[in-house]
Amino acid sequence: MRRNNIGLYGIVGLADRLKCLKNLQVLELNNNAICPNGAIALAKELNNCRLHRLTPSANNIGSEGVIALAYCLKSCRSLCIIDLCCNMIDSRGAITLARELKHCELEILRLSGNNISSDGAVALADGLSDCTNLYILDLSKNKIDSLGAIAFAHKLDKCSKLHELDLSANVIGCDGVIAIAERLTSCNSRLRANLRHNLSSDETKTLAADTIGHITI
Repeated sequence: MRRNNIGLYGIVGLADRLKCLKNLQVLELNNNAICPNGAIALAKELNNCRLHRLTPSANNIGSEGVIALAYCLKSCRSLCIIDLCCNMIDSRGAITLARELKHCELEILRLSGNNISSDGAVALADGLSDCTNLYILDLSKNKIDSLGAIAFAHKLDKCSKLHELDLSANVIGCDGVIAIAERLTSCNSRLRANLRHNLSSDETKTLAADTIGHITI
């Protein structure tokens, strides 16, 4: 149901039908102008199905919408993939989401193109220890600074299955890049970190000789 512009009334009607779709595993709702109230309506009915993948990206659901979806994770333990990119989610929404992630066996979480700052990033980093199956975490194109990156660096060894961490196009700076690079070196991780577009051109040249194969700058 991608790119259908179903809007609030459409998603409310769809949410009501979920009661009859208990075996539904994939719900793709990208680019449908759902808005916060639509996400709230959807969240109320998600406990009626056994979703594996939920992708309401690019719907401007905001933090109110993602908070409602986060609270329903307790009854959606089968969820493995959540795509919440481009939804105007700020750190308040990210903090609530981080706290509730422990209730499902998440493998992929995409939060690119939101308004998450370091408070939200620190909360998500703290939540990594509860996400032992997490394979991909995408936080590109947010507002995360060096404090958020350092928080992730301190927690990377808690998530042994994490294979891809995308923090590109944030503002993590040299301190953040170095912290992640050093931690990946010390723990001999298989993780690949995308840190592009976080440094000035001069900083990139300075660090390029010292960085390792685990990161891309």
